Amino acid sequence: HALGIANASDRKNYYVCNTYKKKGPEVCSSHYIMYHELYDAILQDINSVLAMVRDNREAFIERVLHKVSCESDSEDARIENEIAMLEAKIAELDRKFERLYDDRFNGMLSDRKFQELSAKCEAEQDEARERRAALVKKQNSSQATAYSTEQFIAMAEKMETITELDDEILNRLIQSVIVGDRIKGGGVTEQHIRINYKFIGEIA
Repeated sequence: HALGIANASDRKNYYVCNTYKKKGPEVCSSHYIMYHELYDAILQDINSVLAMVRDNREAFIERVLHKVSCESDSEDARIENEIAMLEAKIAELDRKFERLYDDRFNGMLSDRKFQELSAKCEAEQDEARERRAALVKKQNSSQATAYSTEQFIAMAEKMETITELDDEILNRLIQSVIVGDRIKGGGVTEQHIRINYKFIGEIA
């Protein structure tokens, strides 16, 4: 859930989960972070990404596309499988409609019952076709990914090393920031922060 700014006598200017504050740990963890820690992490990551773009544009493009490809392999297989199942369902509904028509023609179904069952059959077909169309559209995302990477690079190339964050920089570059829980162990505290950039997502 979303974080909100908070203050306390011993911890000034930190972010904490709003849902945790309102509803407690049964609903969400605190996953809090000090303001300066989050600020420094974002500033460092942005400058690291900008440096990658400046140093080797082509390598950066390859890295982003490779990341997207690795992430999408299993998803592509799932999508292909679902499309196949939807096509089989649509074909079966076509056969079902033909059987309904035959039953009506042969007097085995009343007009009212035929209309009721055929309307249900058509609604299921429409739903399956809409879902299939959405999945096919999702399949054709590789070209869009390359275009999105170019958009990000064109934006990043206009920016120098950033010394201070402001609303314009954050709104231009960052899509979202996900803050994990603080995990303590062996005298060390670790916290994972995922920074998702506009158009290209997280750059690991």
